[in-house]
Amino acid sequence: GTWQLCNWDGASSPVSKLPVVDERNQASSKVMAAIVKRDFTPLVAMHELVGQGKADHSCIHSSGMRRVGIDDGRLFMLKGQPWLMVAGVAPKGQDYPCQHRQYLCPLELPDPEADRKGLKLQCSRKLLLSFAYADKLSEKMKSEDRLGSMHQKNWMPFVIDDELYLIFTIEPLRVMRVDLDTGVCTEVSNIRTPALAALYTPERD
Repeated sequence: GTWQLCNWDGASSPVSKLPVVDERNQASSKVMAAIVKRDFTPLVAMHELVGQGKADHSCIHSSGMRRVGIDDGRLFMLKGQPWLMVAGVAPKGQDYPCQHRQYLCPLELPDPEADRKGLKLQCSRKLLLSFAYADKLSEKMKSEDRLGSMHQKNWMPFVIDDELYLIFTIEPLRVMRVDLDTGVCTEVSNIRTPALAALYTPERD
């Protein structure tokens, strides 16, 4: 994965084997989609998700290569509609530093009565998520030149009573509720496990 590419030093680094675009080695990622029956026979063949806007996300990594695209898709159902959460390698227009940010994407399904040939799933809109605590951590990592730790990704979605929640960390269990109109995330839980109290320091607080 990209993490291994970023941390492999030396003349034999696989970064040098990436395709060269505009005089830089480039690693690209995108989300693919398909629809299958319960027995996994295909209804809609594997294809690139329409509307994901992967070219909007491009940045120069600290290794010197360029990262382009979106990745790490997480599928869930909300109010009877399929949604996807993805990580863009950087917000649109942010060339440096590379910083993954999370986006929500309600999915439009193809017409089941239409000819299956050429049918595709589509992202109807892309909503940037924002969480004040995550922004604070990212800025701290940036100020300490820990660019590899300033990404905002791997948040885990779950739904209760038609409300979308995201797990930010397991320990402490930090949970946020998502405003589907604005993308603003509000913390609703921050619970520590008593048995792990010895792991905490003033710096972690």
